[in-house]
Amino acid sequence: RPKRGSAEFGMPASLPLECADSLWVYIVGQQENHWKGLCGAIKKVKGEESLSTDKRFKDRFLRIMATKVLDDALRDIFSTEASDVWLEALWAEGVPAGPVHTVDRVVEDPQVLARNMVMAAPLPPKDDDDNDHSMKVIGNPIKTVGERDAAIGPPPNLGADTDEVLTELLSLSPDEIQRLRDEKII
Repeated sequence: RPKRGSAEFGMPASLPLECADSLWVYIVGQQENHWKGLCGAIKKVKGEESLSTDKRFKDRFLRIMATKVLDDALRDIFSTEASDVWLEALWAEGVPAGPVHTVDRVVEDPQVLARNMVMAAPLPPKDDDDNDHSMKVIGNPIKTVGERDAAIGPPPNLGADTDEVLTELLSLSPDEIQRLRDEKII
């Protein structure tokens, strides 16, 4: 089913498109130079010029008026080839486009990995296991030139910070905290 909620209103040829490999790409082909690039990419991949010669799509105003027809035509065209084929052709023509990733794919994206946006965080050791364990976490998106990303330490074990939190945030005394423990509240 088309993801129309992601298309731009009043911006023809700017929408997500499902490709033959069931992956999605998002294209932005509404500006004249992008439209020409989009038509060029279609010609390169499909060997056809049907959109570039269609009088209904001659200029941006006409493309706006025929957005539904144009978007349906683009859906049909893009459904015939794999997403990587389309992206390569679109990028070669200077068309703003990119893959629409699912979570499992975004954590493997080369740019995401190059920016350390997915990092391994160590987990505290388990009582019955001496092996090192880690989990994937989102890295800090704020990067400073010349600075390395801060190392991520393990989260505390359950309850490790209870006394500190109760003392600092609730101003409880050690006796009050012990009473909560004795009453099995904490």
